[in-house]
Amino acid sequence: MSTHPSLQDIVITTLEPVPTAAVRATVPMEALRSFFDDSFGLLFATLREQQVEPTGAPYARYRGEPTDTVDVEVGVPTSGPVTAAGEVRPSELPGGEVVTATHVGAYDGLGGSYAELARWIGERGRTPSSSMWEVYLTEPGPGVDPATLRTQICWPLQDGGQ
Repeated sequence: MSTHPSLQDIVITTLEPVPTAAVRATVPMEALRSFFDDSFGLLFATLREQQVEPTGAPYARYRGEPTDTVDVEVGVPTSGPVTAAGEVRPSELPGGEVVTATHVGAYDGLGGSYAELARWIGERGRTPSSSMWEVYLTEPGPGVDPATLRTQICWPLQDGGQ
């Protein structure tokens, strides 16, 4: 059981690969929010143009430990393949053994949830991958209370999906 009040439903599960449309870049941390906003706008416009339906909530996949910059891919699961257009490319969320958990609260609390999840994984003698992703289950907006945001964290295990 989690001791971090905003982290819920921690489980180890096996996921199948999921086709996505995505935008990937290395972004300065202070520009991350505008990168998300711009990229999600491009993604949904491209999907409409190509008549491809999203099949799940938007995500952000991180490769490596964030520092002053972060290698990030933002995307959305799709009903079929997308054709590369501008910054939008076909991609895939990996399958394999993954620890999932739900972070409840503002995005600025995600760091604490990741630290708790890393501890939880280590207590089980496992090692997390250097790549992980977040699925934004609650759409943020001007009228949304940040305390009610729900974000699923998906962290592959090193011997699982990378």
